[in-house]
Amino acid sequence: MCVNILILGFTIFLSSLALLVFVHRILSKRIGTNEWKYLVVLFFVVQILGYVFDRTQAQPQGTDLIRVFFFTFSFAILYFLIAGNKEILFRYFLYSLASSIIAVSLLTYYNSQLEKESLKNSAYDLVRVNEEQVQFILYQTLIEAKNNSALHEDLKTGGGYSSTAFSIWMKSLLYREGINATITLYDVQKNSLGSFSSSDESDLENNSVYLDHSKDIQIIPQQSPFFVGKKIAGVLTIRDADKLLGFLSISAIINSNHFRQESLPKILIPERVGILSAVDYDNLKIYELMNKELVRSSKGSELNDENVRRILGAPFDHFGETWLELEINGEMNLLFLIKNTTVQGEKILAIARENKNFTWNLSDFFKIFFIHTVVIFIISLFLWLVNLQKRITYSISFRAKLITAFLIISVVPLFLIAAYIRNITEEKNSQTLSKLMIENINQIKNYVEPYLISSDVNQKLIFEKASRELNKKFSVYSINGEVFSSNPSLYEAGLFGEKLNSEAYVNLISNKNNFYLGKEEVQGEKINSAFGVIRAAAGVLVIEVNDMLNKSSLPLSEFELDVFLFGVFSFALIIIIVISTILSGQISYPIKKLTAATRAVSNGDLSAGVSINSKGELGELASGFNMMVQKIRQNQIDIAQFEREKAWREMAKQVAHEIKNPLTPMKLSVQQLITAYEDKSPKFNSIFEKVTATIVSQIETLKNIASEFSNFARMPSANLVKLNIVPVITEVINLYSEQKSSLEFVCREKEIIVVADSDHLKRTLVNLIRNAWQAGAAKIEIKVISSAGFCSIRVTDDGKGIDRENLPKIFEENYTTKITGMGLGLSMAKKYIESINGKIAVERTDSSGTTFLISIPLAQ
Repeated sequence: MCVNILILGFTIFLSSLALLVFVHRILSKRIGTNEWKYLVVLFFVVQILGYVFDRTQAQPQGTDLIRVFFFTFSFAILYFLIAGNKEILFRYFLYSLASSIIAVSLLTYYNSQLEKESLKNSAYDLVRVNEEQVQFILYQTLIEAKNNSALHEDLKTGGGYSSTAFSIWMKSLLYREGINATITLYDVQKNSLGSFSSSDESDLENNSVYLDHSKDIQIIPQQSPFFVGKKIAGVLTIRDADKLLGFLSISAIINSNHFRQESLPKILIPERVGILSAVDYDNLKIYELMNKELVRSSKGSELNDENVRRILGAPFDHFGETWLELEINGEMNLLFLIKNTTVQGEKILAIARENKNFTWNLSDFFKIFFIHTVVIFIISLFLWLVNLQKRITYSISFRAKLITAFLIISVVPLFLIAAYIRNITEEKNSQTLSKLMIENINQIKNYVEPYLISSDVNQKLIFEKASRELNKKFSVYSINGEVFSSNPSLYEAGLFGEKLNSEAYVNLISNKNNFYLGKEEVQGEKINSAFGVIRAAAGVLVIEVNDMLNKSSLPLSEFELDVFLFGVFSFALIIIIVISTILSGQISYPIKKLTAATRAVSNGDLSAGVSINSKGELGELASGFNMMVQKIRQNQIDIAQFEREKAWREMAKQVAHEIKNPLTPMKLSVQQLITAYEDKSPKFNSIFEKVTATIVSQIETLKNIASEFSNFARMPSANLVKLNIVPVITEVINLYSEQKSSLEFVCREKEIIVVADSDHLKRTLVNLIRNAWQAGAAKIEIKVISSAGFCSIRVTDDGKGIDRENLPKIFEENYTTKITGMGLGLSMAKKYIESINGKIAVERTDSSGTTFLISIPLAQ
C-alpha cells in the first residue's frame, strides 16, 4: 500500500511539474530574460487560485498547509530543473522525495477525515441497536446453536459446558455487535450445566422459568426492576432426533447502565473492521444526556457544567447531528453529537475522541514517509550501481564523507537517548502499575480480612460485596484452587487457569512473601498480575489482581511513548540530515570549486579563478590560488615573450647564416663574370653559363630556406582521427561545472562520429564559452544534432550580443573589442574548423544573446 501511495504521489507530482515546465517554456519564448520575475508572480497567482478553489469546495482535498507545500515543492523542483546542472538520477531522487512528502501529507489528512467518519459511525453503532434488532440477533444465534454439532456432543457426553457457551458467544452476532449477553446450558431437569457472560451477572436474571420442551425457540422481552434498560431472553430446546438433550438460554441487555463493550476485557472486544477500525474504542469517551441532564458517561470520564451547557447549546442540523470541540480533563477533544426524541424525552448522545497533538501527527507522517524513503533509497542505489558499471573508477566525494561523519556523530547519540528514555519510562510505568495493583490488593485485603477472620459469613458473599463496593475485579485462591472470581465466566470458559500460579505459590506460600508480581499471556494478550496473601479463619488465601480486568491509567503508555519518541526523534533526524547537508555543502563547496579551477588550469585555462565568500583558511587558500594563477599567467606571458624574442634572435642568426652561404658563391660568380667581361675573355660565354647556373642554384637554395622558415612559423598540424564528439563536449562542460552561470549540454544522441582533433575542438568551444561569459551571459546552451551528413553544434548565450558594425570583423586575425584580448581566438577557431572542411558562423545575435553555429562533416 505504501508503495502504491508513493507511485500515485509521484505520478501526480510529475504531472503538475510537467504543466509548470510547459508554462515556463511559453514564458521563456514570450518574455525572454524577465521570465523569473513572471514565474514568481505565477507562483503567488497559483497559490491564490488554489486558496479560492478550496474555499468553493464542500470537502477540500487537503488543508491549506498541504496546498502551500505542494505548490512550493513544485516550483522549487522547477527551479532545480531549469537552473541547476544536476544529474538525472539526483533529479528523480528529488522528485520522489517531494512526491512522498505530498502523498504522505495527503494520506495523513485523509486518515484524519476517515477517523472523523469513524467517530460518527461509532456513535451510530452505539445507538442503532434496538429491541427488534436484538431479537433478530438472538434468533439467529439460537438457529446457529441448534445446528451446532459440538453442543449436541457435549450434552450427550458431558463436560466443557462453559467452554461451549463461550464458543457459541464468540461465533455469534452478539459478539460481533458487542451486545452484553449471558449464555447458559441446562440439562433436561433444568439444572444449570455451565454458562458464559460478557457482562456482570447481576445484570441478567436466570431464564430457567422459560424452559419449555414443547417449544423449539422462544424470544421473550423482559423488563427488570434491577437495572436501567430492557432484557430480552431467548430459549432453545435441544434435541437429537426425538430425544431431549437439554436447553440453551441467552439473555441480552439493551440500554443498560454501561455502554456496550465498556465492561468487556480487551481479549473479548471484537475487532472493529471497515471504517470503524480507524479509531480505537478504548480511547473514546461517551456521554448521554436526557432532558438536558447528564445521565450516563463512560468510566473514568466526566463532563463539567460548562461542557454540558456547550453540548446543550450546540447548533444541530436537520438530521440532529453536529460537531463540537471541548476541553475535557485538560485535553482538547472532538465530539460528534446525535440528538433525537424518545418517549422519555430529548436525548443527546456525545462521543468524543482526544485531538491528536503535534507528536501524534509527526508519528503518523514519518511512519509512512520513512517507508517511502527506504524504497526511494533502494531504487536510487540500484540505479546508481547500474550506472557505476559503466564507469572505470569510483570514489566517494568529500561532501558525502562529511555528511556521513555528521550523521554518525549526531544520530548515534540520538538513538541512545531514545533508548534510554524508553527504558526509563518503561521502568517507571512498570513501577507505577505494580504500585497500583498492590494498592488494589491492600484495599481488598483491608476490606475482607476483618470479615474473614471474625465472621462466619459465607466467603463468596464477602468477596462479591468487596468487588461490588470497591469496584475491583479480582480472584481468590486457596491451596486447592480457585475460591472466588469477579468474572467466573472467564475461568469456566478456560481463559484463565483455575489453579494458583506456581511461581506465586512458591513466593507467597513457600517463601512467606507478602506480594508477588508476575506476567502471563491470555489469548495472545500480555497481562500483568499481582498476588497477595490474606488471612482467614480457615487458613491462608491468595488474592490476584490483573491489569486486564482492572484498567489502570498510566502517565504515558508504551504505545504513547513509542508515538512520542518516533514522532519527535524522526523530526529531529530530518533536521539533523538537513543541517548536516547544508554544513557539508558549505565546507565542501569551496574545495570543490578549487578542485574544478585546478582541473581547468591543468587543461590550460589560465583565466580560471575561484570566488569564495569565506574568511579564514578557505578564504586565504582561494586568494592564494587566484594569486598563484595570476602569477602563472603573467609568468607565462613573460616567458612566452622572452622565448619569442629569443627564438626570433636565434632564427635571425640561423637565417643570416644560411643566407650568407649561398650569397658568397653568388658574389664570387658575379665578380668572375664581371672580370671576364672586362677582359674580353674568349671564354665569356662558357663563364656566363657557368655563373648563371651557379646563381640559379643558389637562388633555389634561398627559396628552400624561405620555405623552411615559413613552415616553422606555421601552426602545428592537426591530429585528425575519428572520434565521438559527445564525450568531448561533455568534458568541456565538466571544466565549468562549478560556475555560477548555467552551462547546459543538450544532445539526444549518445554517439556522433566526426573526423577531427579533440584538442583543437576543445579549444574552439572553450573560446566560445569564455567569450560568452565575458559578454555578460548568465546561461549558455550547447546543443548538438546530426542531420544531412553534418554535425551541427549551436552555442547559444543570453549575453549582450555583438554589435552589427563589428560582426564582419570578428573572425579576422588580431581583431578584438576587449582591453586584454589578442584577437586570435575566433580567427584560430575559424582556421581549424575550415581545416576539417567545416564551417563556423554567427547564426543569430541581438540584445538577448548570440548563437554560433559550427557544422562539421560526419565521418564516412
